[in-house]
Order: sequence, then structure tokens, then C-alpha cells
Amino acid sequence: MFSKPTVEIAVDEVPGRRPVYLRDEDYKKMKLPAFYDKENVTGEVQISISSRSFSHNGIKIMLVGIIENNDEGKTSSQFITLTKELDPPGTLRNQVSKFKFAFSNVEMDYESYRGIEVNVRYLLKVIISASLRNLTWEREIGVIKPERKEVLESLNDPIKMEVGIGDWLHLSFELEKSKYATKGTCTGKVTFKKVNNKLKNMLLQIIRRETIIGAYVDNTVICKYEIMDGAPFKNDTIPIRFFLTPYELTPTYPNVNNRFSVNYFINLVLYDDNDKRYYKQHEIILYRIPRIPEKRKKSTDQ
Repeated sequence: MFSKPTVEIAVDEVPGRRPVYLRDEDYKKMKLPAFYDKENVTGEVQISISSRSFSHNGIKIMLVGIIENNDEGKTSSQFITLTKELDPPGTLRNQVSKFKFAFSNVEMDYESYRGIEVNVRYLLKVIISASLRNLTWEREIGVIKPERKEVLESLNDPIKMEVGIGDWLHLSFELEKSKYATKGTCTGKVTFKKVNNKLKNMLLQIIRRETIIGAYVDNTVICKYEIMDGAPFKNDTIPIRFFLTPYELTPTYPNVNNRFSVNYFINLVLYDDNDKRYYKQHEIILYRIPRIPEKRKKSTDQ
């Protein structure tokens, strides 16, 4: 009777670095060890057997980067495929066997991502070639790509939009910046230059736009923030202070492997007394920056 081994994949986490939190297919939050581009990915594979011995045709571990389309067939393509041999063909005789692994200076060009239409995932896959079939176990890791704070501060012009509706509304909407850290704060103001009592409500939305290149576009409202309830007066100014921290925002991805892009927009939405909606939007650029100092792993490659 075939007795399947038990495999555990342990990953060496970077000291002091916070994990990556993503959502799985059931929208439950996952905690993944976090890595940056061109870092080492190391760890240990533990294989336990319940019989006296287990013969195999080779054991290997792979580091795979994949882009998945969340369509009915769950189509995917790989952009990283690295392989290390853990054990040549032979027989495991210990109840517990441990194998170290190391992938050095790994080029991980894209962030881990969970979207409506597409995912980016990095997987460690242990494959045992048995006599009848291959046995596979997976462990996911998270990849983030922080930018230097200087990138966030350069070419960061304010946003200013004028909104006019017929002869009864004219307002100015301003944000102090057009680039924000994913855990930053949007600050600005709305100034009413002309208004009457038709206006009854106003809110801000953050919209995420996934563009699958050559296919389709999905717009998702990530969050809403009410900035006014009731009719304002001419020359009224409403300050805006909108915290991004509570929302699971990613950086802007202009092009991921020529497959998709992710952009964010701030959307000003107004409702009149007949619940007719008016809106105006402007793109904002989101960046990720390191939140705490960290000890980085150095590559052993020369």
C-alpha cells in the first residue's frame, strides 16, 4: 500500500521585516513571509514518512513566479522557474529527513498581488518523483517592492479640478499631492464658488482599475469617504483629510510582464436632491515605502 510522505516547507524570514498580508480565494487573510527583489530565498524542507522506508526517483524544490487570470479555466503563465535538487533518486530511511535549500539573488520583478481579474504569486514547490506519480507540495511567499521616499516626493504636483454643473454649481477640488504612499494621507479641500440647495451629498472614492492588456478593464471601488452631508453655501470650504492606512492598497503597476496594469483614481461624487449623480476623477500614483529599518540578506553570488 502506497504511503504518502508528509512535507513541510520552512522559509527563513528576513529579521525585523513585517509579513505580507494577502487574501486567498475565499477572501481570508493570509500572512506570507516578505521578500524584496534580488534577495536570497532560503529555508528547509522536512519530509516525514510513516513506513520504514520510502523509495523515490528524485526530490527537488522549485521557486516559481506565476501570473493567473481569474477566469473559469484559471489560466496562468510562469515568469520565474528556478529548480534545486534536494535528493537524488534513492530511498529515505529516516522517519524525518531535512534538506536545506537556497535560491540566491532571485530576480522578483513584480509584487505579489491579488485582484479581481488577475493574481501574481510566488510559490515554493517541493516535487517528489515517485514510482506511480509526482507528489507536490506548495508554500507561498510574498514579494514587495518598496520605493525610496525620494521617489514619492519628486514630481509630486498637486491635483486641482474644477467642477461645474449647469448654472447652479461651481466648485474647486484640490489635493496637495498626486503621489501617495500606500499607507499615506490625502489632504486637500473643496471650495464652493457657486451653489444652491440642489446639492445634498458629496463623497470621495478610491477606484482601482485593472486593465488586462488586449482584453478588458475592471473598475473596483475600494473605499468611500463622505465629506459633506447637506447643502453648502457659496464660499464654503471643506477640508479633506483622508487616511489610506485602513485599506488594502497596492502600489500603481503601470505594466506587469506585458499582461496587465493597475491604476488608482480619486473620484469626487456629488448627489443632487433627485439623487442624480455627478462625478469627476483624477489618477493618483501610489508607492510602497519601507516602514521600518531592516537587516537585508546579502547575496553570496559574486
